Amino acid sequence: MQNIFLHLQPYSFTTTLNWITTFRDFIRFVLKQHETSKIIQALHREKLQDHRQFAVVLSKTIDVLDK
Repeated sequence: MQNIFLHLQPYSFTTTLNWITTFRDFIRFVLKQHETSKIIQALHREKLQDHRQFAVVLSKTIDVLDK
């Protein structure tokens, strides 16, 4: 019985770690999307007429979110 447990443990531990990492990355992605959409909505409310200004603000925002 103990041999079976020792055989399965590394696989289960690795699988659990992979699942946690994937889930963490998914949550991070969703939060980034949410933050970006909130920022875009705020920029629309400000009614930025200059598209270049909009692009600069958005690219700086994405740089901050990627850190």
